[in-house]
Amino acid sequence: MTKEELDSFLTKCSYEDLWLLKGLCETKLVSFGVETNNFVGERAVDLAKEVYTKTRGLPNLERPRWATTKEVDLYSINFEGYSVKGVKGNNKVTSPFCGFEGPETPKLFDFVILVRLNELYELEEMLEIDWDTFKAFARRNARDKNYKLTLTNKLRNSAKIIYSRTQQSS
Repeated sequence: MTKEELDSFLTKCSYEDLWLLKGLCETKLVSFGVETNNFVGERAVDLAKEVYTKTRGLPNLERPRWATTKEVDLYSINFEGYSVKGVKGNNKVTSPFCGFEGPETPKLFDFVILVRLNELYELEEMLEIDWDTFKAFARRNARDKNYKLTLTNKLRNSAKIIYSRTQQSS
């Protein structure tokens, strides 16, 4: 079914029908192995794994098969740890980095993959930064007492661009 066909179908649905469909979609996603209600995060990890595996010159990434640190979502064959963070739509701020308490924190992972999704959970942009760049850009949220990243042009200029929809279409 195309996006247009789905959109046409959804415009005919009532408010309650849409909530029912949302629940059915979430249940179906769980049957495909999505383990949490963090759909942005799960989609980001899946897309990072897919893009890295399909792109020549990038390492193949796998989900860990053993207990690991909370912030490592994917590993390379060389055991480099990747923390994956997703943002959706107009949101530019990631979820918190658990265990990171500031620049003096011992290394938790080797790289961060930042995945920007549009409102339909489609890939718009994928960036990679190393640990030192992460430490330079991580900002403390005083209210929540944790650290997050904000996708700014300055961060983009310091990152390795893995994928950009705008560059793909130009």
